Amino acid sequence: MSAQPITVIACDIGGVIKDHRTDEPVENAIESIIQLSQDPSNRLIFISKCKDNFKNKSNEWLKKHNLSHIDTYYCIEYGEKVQIAHDHHVNIMIDDRMNVLSTFPPSIIKIWFCSDMKKIEGAKKFQPDFVDSFIDSVCAINIGRLVKNQDSTIINNASGTYAKIFLNKTSDDINNGTILNDHLHIQILRL
Repeated sequence: MSAQPITVIACDIGGVIKDHRTDEPVENAIESIIQLSQDPSNRLIFISKCKDNFKNKSNEWLKKHNLSHIDTYYCIEYGEKVQIAHDHHVNIMIDDRMNVLSTFPPSIIKIWFCSDMKKIEGAKKFQPDFVDSFIDSVCAINIGRLVKNQDSTIINNASGTYAKIFLNKTSDDINNGTILNDHLHIQILRL
């Protein structure tokens, strides 16, 4: 009997699970991360750009929110995230910066975590060729509700592309779904 393959999910901290402005958790993010980390078919890690003098503060924040059991890898430059992901055989990368995700290889499913509709619309308006070249779908969901309902998925109405996000699924499982709500906006990127 062969072992079930593990999906390695890498997640940024600031802007994805921790609000940059308030240092409070993003709505439902903590619960979602904990649930993902408890699934034996997933290995969850954090990859975060962080200056040396802020690592302790970040680690304290993770401990305060019961996330210190998740392996955390810090880097000084955004470009280092790709090497960390490669070293840890990451299948899915979640980040709030499109410019960071654009550096990842096509073998990694890239999720742009963005709750700012103006930023999403601005990217579409002022960089349409760039955005169209690697965005599979524009998705509006509440991460926590999606994770809690493991059968839920999201849909891109414009192209009919379906994508499962934050689930214990591999890229081969991407198909069929429904919109849950319009609280948060996520984009899956293809490069």
